[in-house]
Parts: sequence; C-alpha cells; structure tokens
Amino acid sequence: FANTLRQIMTASGYDEIMGHGLADSRLAEAVNPNLAQVKIINPIAEDLNIMRNSLIVTALTTVNHNLAHRNIDLQLFELGAAYFPPGVKGDWYEEDRLMLLVTGSTPQTWRDRPRPTDFYDLKGALDTLLWRLGLAEFEAGQEKGRVQYRSVIRPCFEKSQSFEILAGSTVLGVAGLVNQELLKKFDIKQPVCLAELTVSALLSCRRPLTQFAPLPVYPAAPRDLALVVDETVTVGQIVAEVQMSAGQLAESVNIFDLYKGKPIPEGRKSVGITIVYRSAERSLSGEEIEQAQKTVVGRLKSKFNAELREQ
Repeated sequence: FANTLRQIMTASGYDEIMGHGLADSRLAEAVNPNLAQVKIINPIAEDLNIMRNSLIVTALTTVNHNLAHRNIDLQLFELGAAYFPPGVKGDWYEEDRLMLLVTGSTPQTWRDRPRPTDFYDLKGALDTLLWRLGLAEFEAGQEKGRVQYRSVIRPCFEKSQSFEILAGSTVLGVAGLVNQELLKKFDIKQPVCLAELTVSALLSCRRPLTQFAPLPVYPAAPRDLALVVDETVTVGQIVAEVQMSAGQLAESVNIFDLYKGKPIPEGRKSVGITIVYRSAERSLSGEEIEQAQKTVVGRLKSKFNAELREQ
C-alpha cells in the first residue's frame, strides 16, 4: 500500500522526502499544543529531544532548509511514522502517516506562466490521491458517500483554510494553509499549504478493486439551480443534501457559480449547481425529473433556509 501511495504522489509531480523521527519539542508544541510527546532522556542535540508526534514538524524543517538553499518551489510528500507515549490507546505506539506539501510557484510550461501555489493546488493532489484509492466515493461498513472537507480550527492552520478530511465518520486527516505565526518559528517567509493523512484510515476505507460500469445508453437531463443561502452553509453540505434527496437519479452534482455582493443580502451568498439526472435502466419522463427537482428544492429550503434566485 505504501508503494501505491508513492506511485500516486510521484505521478502527481511530488518529490518524496525522508525525515528522521527526531524533532524539537518546542516546535512540536507550536504545531500541536498539548499533544503528548515521547521525550528522549539523553538527546544527541537540544533541538532533537523528542520523537516526532507529527510529520508537519519535519516537513516545515525541510522547507526551511530548501529555502535557505534557494530551492523555493516545492511539492513534497513523506511517508513516515509519528510516535506517542502510553495514553488513551494504551501502550507506546507509532502511527504511519502521509504528508503532502506545496509552496512557492507552479512550474512554467509552454502554455502556462508560473503563479503562486495555493490551497487548491494541494486539494487537487488530495482529490487525485483519493480518487486513485477509490475514496472519491467511499464505502466503509454501513457508511457510503463522498469524501468531504469540513471546516475545523487547528492551531497550525489559518482559521479560514483549515479542514478535516472525512469519509463518513472516519477522519482521514487534516489539510490547510499554515498560519503565519508558525511559519515565523520555522523562519519561512512564503505561504505553505500542507496536509497530513493517517495511512490506516486510508487503508480501511479504500476500494481495493477497480469497478467498471457500462457506458450510459439513456439520455441525461441536466437541470440548473441558483440558490441563496447563509454564508455559513458550505458547498459540500449542499452537494451532499442534493445527492441524498435525488437518490440514484442524480448522476452528478456540480457547482458552476458562487457569488457574494449586491443584490444578494449581506450574510448570504448565491450558489449555482447543476444536477444531471439519468437512469441506467430507462429514459426518464419529464414528470419524474420535475418531481425529483421539487424534492431537492424542498429539502434545501427546509434544511438550509435556501431561496431560489431568479435567473
């Protein structure tokens, strides 16, 4: 499984790093305050006095080293262990994790100019990884659905870009934009986007076999919706609710527009979605499609206080 992860990440243009298991306790505390540490009684150096409890510590140390040598455009990943003392899980234990990191600018090509990397570059790599593992649409025990990014506050990330990655109730890991205060501790002067995933969680939810389906025979029926919802409602929540309401008739649900400003009231936003209806068994009637659309709109209105926006 580790080799599969390596193949996916290198195919996505990421370089593998190999960090050692030792870290500075002060930096580890800055990354994850109050997270238990395995302290070394007789450390070889003052800044290598614990076993790392997160790959983020060594990742940011690696970024600092590369920047000092003018290697400023980085796409890195690491497969390694984090170490923990006896606690809730009982005895001493170590946990295999996967770290992804982007910073600097994108490569220059014959058609694209370099631009600063951002969270969506990292998310693109994460989505590719999850898709290759069969996790874009997961099935774990009684749970099935799509992986979601849920906003969460983590000390190491900016509040506006800090997420948990969830497959149902299983937390696969975290991702976000590293906050400026933490970057200063590592003497890093450019934005860094980073994700840390638990390998065992990825393994427990993956689909081991590729699944094939026949090409569609019956026509698709796309329908657009423009909704006005509170700013606190996430796009992921809307997509999940549409999929649940429409059921198997909804072949796909995609976002085509997001707008804030006049004439939308303050504290609200407009979200445009396209729902593609299709049956694998027969052509859908206009009445069936309209009924499914009414069901979706009714659910969105009742759950999110959504309003239909006039086109």
